[in-house]
Amino acid sequence: MHTAGSKSFAYVADDEELSSSQKVGRLQLFYITHRKKDGSHMSTEVEKIMEKPKDKRAECEAMA
Repeated sequence: MHTAGSKSFAYVADDEELSSSQKVGRLQLFYITHRKKDGSHMSTEVEKIMEKPKDKRAECEAMA
């Protein structure tokens, strides 16, 4: 389930790029479209999915 509504993901990404002046990657777009307006997760499943990349990033930074 995502929170983009009738907007396409490309449109959401473009809006975010305009507001932040940075390129939006797939992972960041996933975070944007799978959070409620108050910043909380859509469900516990989404929360678990979002933890995996954070763990992987920390693991890669520890190796470097």
